[in-house]
Amino acid sequence: MSESLSPAPPAAPATGPQAEFVPGWLRLMLIVAAVIEAFQALPALSVFFGDLKEVPGPGFGGTLIAITIAAKALLALAAIMAAIKHQIRGAILAMACIVLASWLSDLPSLTKQDMAFKGGIYINAYMLYRIIACPFIVAISGTLAIKNERLKFAAILACLPTFIGLLGIFAFAIGIAIYGF
Repeated sequence: MSESLSPAPPAAPATGPQAEFVPGWLRLMLIVAAVIEAFQALPALSVFFGDLKEVPGPGFGGTLIAITIAAKALLALAAIMAAIKHQIRGAILAMACIVLASWLSDLPSLTKQDMAFKGGIYINAYMLYRIIACPFIVAISGTLAIKNERLKFAAILACLPTFIGLLGIFAFAIGIAIYGF
């Protein structure tokens, strides 16, 4: 009746969606996008050191903006840490939540201007992208990350709003350099 205490056999290598290879450029892209979001979110935290009734605004919209300011900084740090630790799904979900937080912070100002698109074609196209495309980006990238499928596509999709916003900053800087302020 003696049972041998031999070690358990080694676990079989992962197969299926868990075994998907994640290239280094994907982690780097997630880290760069999260660092950009962190650098954009950190100066906004100074709002909490002033009069909260005036700066983000009163009522539900002001509360939503204040929550978004705090959440974006924490989510950016979470995305950086997850990507560094090779937890690509967590980094994608954190980046998708940053996009969702940005979209939610846009909603109070959209109701105030009653969706009147009075800008040029580029500004109107960007606003339509922010209003319509961003929720789909969040839904698609978040769903793919949760299901652990097509992580490369999900990561590119989750980082896309950050890089589009960065292109807008570069375009503004070039316009100022050419035409002055």
